[in-house]
Amino acid sequence: MRRALQAGAKGYLLKNVSAEELARAIRDAHAGKPVLTPEATLALMQIAREKSVPPASKLQLTEREMDVLREMIRGKNNTEIAQVLVISVSTVKFHVSNVFNKLEVKGRVEAVTKALELRLLE
Repeated sequence: MRRALQAGAKGYLLKNVSAEELARAIRDAHAGKPVLTPEATLALMQIAREKSVPPASKLQLTEREMDVLREMIRGKNNTEIAQVLVISVSTVKFHVSNVFNKLEVKGRVEAVTKALELRLLE
């Protein structure tokens, strides 16, 4: 699962999902939302517990980038993040880009996965 996400997968589902869950996941992934089943999230959290954690300061994420990352973990898209944080969508895009660069990832699901692995937001 981790390798698939690191390779750029937009999400991860287990084979026991219903047709309705699969259709919703496809729509969400197409909309840019991360798609992880609760079981996949639990598996990622278990992996995170087993890894050593570098200090968050070493990643040099700003407080606002952490806020954006927190909302990404909650599955919000850029427009929703902008509404929650009361900033423009272009500012959200700027912060998302910075988060990707600092975490050395290519996409939202990978950023969320890495943040969970590193326990950046406990």
